[in-house]
Amino acid sequence: RGARAKRITIPAGWGTRLHDQADFDASMGELGGCEGYHAESLRGRVCSLQLKLRKASAHFRRAAEIHRQAPRLADPIQVGLTAAYVREHALVVGAKLPRQVPAIMLECGQKLRAIESLHRSLDALECLHGGIAEDAKLTFTTLLEEHGDAGPERRALWNLGLGVASLQLDERKAAERCLDNAGLHVCDPDCRTLGRAQISAWLAHVHQFAGADRSSREWWCFLEATQCPEATMVAMKRRAALLADRSLQLGRCVLI
Repeated sequence: RGARAKRITIPAGWGTRLHDQADFDASMGELGGCEGYHAESLRGRVCSLQLKLRKASAHFRRAAEIHRQAPRLADPIQVGLTAAYVREHALVVGAKLPRQVPAIMLECGQKLRAIESLHRSLDALECLHGGIAEDAKLTFTTLLEEHGDAGPERRALWNLGLGVASLQLDERKAAERCLDNAGLHVCDPDCRTLGRAQISAWLAHVHQFAGADRSSREWWCFLEATQCPEATMVAMKRRAALLADRSLQLGRCVLI
């Protein structure tokens, strides 16, 4: 008695606030009264962004267990997003997952076009890790051609991925053009705070890997000027450092 009742529904506008404010602690706080599949998957997503990897894995395991017990309670968008979050997390921790599209997504066709493009992006990122640069290049090129109306964060990511694929193929001029395009999208006023912070850190890493130290420093300065909480900036820098270590380990520039 007197304890606050748990709720299943995610607070209205939660995702928008996460992307606009990039305040991980506030986002986790808003989920404090929520339970269920979607809430656990979102907690996993935020923890993964913070590089709280064990906590993230625990939340994803809880989400999977809830889904196994009551699969019909999760809608296709939640299932598709969670599958993408788990794949992103696997890239961060260096795990290998089989390419699996949840069956419920296959029943929805164009309703999940944005989710489908997210999974194709992850396919390409996995190709970069595997050194299959030609496949990554084709996928990122196709995404840019097919989704001309995509927001600046997605177009920045796809151009950045295309640039990294070009670097792996030793196509330096093409890589420079793609990185320039990615930078233009990051500077778009409509680019939200979380995407701006994350992709500017990636750009700093990629330019440094390519030997463009001046451009790398400029993107670090851009990140420092981004209006986001200090804890978020620290997390983005840690992710970029992990990215640099992974690229050095693999002997090729990659993204996570």
